[in-house]
Amino acid sequence: MKLARLFRRRDGALAGQVLRYLISGGTAFCVDFGIMAALKEGAGMNAAVAASIGNLAGLIVTYLLSIFWIFSRRRFTNPCVEFLLFFLVGLSGTGLTYVLMYLFTSAGSVHYMVAKLVTVVLVTGWNFVLKKRLLF
Repeated sequence: MKLARLFRRRDGALAGQVLRYLISGGTAFCVDFGIMAALKEGAGMNAAVAASIGNLAGLIVTYLLSIFWIFSRRRFTNPCVEFLLFFLVGLSGTGLTYVLMYLFTSAGSVHYMVAKLVTVVLVTGWNFVLKKRLLF
């Protein structure tokens, strides 16, 4: 019951925000991973580039869920300013995704799907902390 309440409520409780962010992140990850795999396998794109494009698509999903479901308070009343900062945080995550994917796949010879799983955990933590501190 307590878990269900954390899932539904949009209050300032950190535990609820983290839970909803993880669910949102899982949804965004499915979009991200699916686009990456389609671009890599279907279009023959470089794994780091494909992962970065997928990450940007996931960013849009996360933004929409953040403003409508995860966070109850917003620091900015101007949605253009808010989205710009959200985008910059996401862009930093995309940059981190590119660097980590390059290091894991090119320098470390790790399969790109395994590399993506490790990368998404690191980038998700990075993005949550920055969004929480700067935006919500």
